[in-house]
Amino acid sequence: MRKAKGRYLSEEGLKETIHEAYALALALAKASLEAFEGQYDEKQLGDMVDRPQIEQKAFDLING
Repeated sequence: MRKAKGRYLSEEGLKETIHEAYALALALAKASLEAFEGQYDEKQLGDMVDRPQIEQKAFDLING
């Protein structure tokens, strides 16, 4: 694939990668340990956030 705008992924590929990364819940697992002094597990914390909004914000930050 041809490099465009400093990325090797198309916009759709980037969105899919962000979605898959979030699905792994690694960020939530780590955050659940740090946020609110561990009062919430990753499922509870996940229920408290707006996943599509977080994914869109990540895309916007990467995409510039």
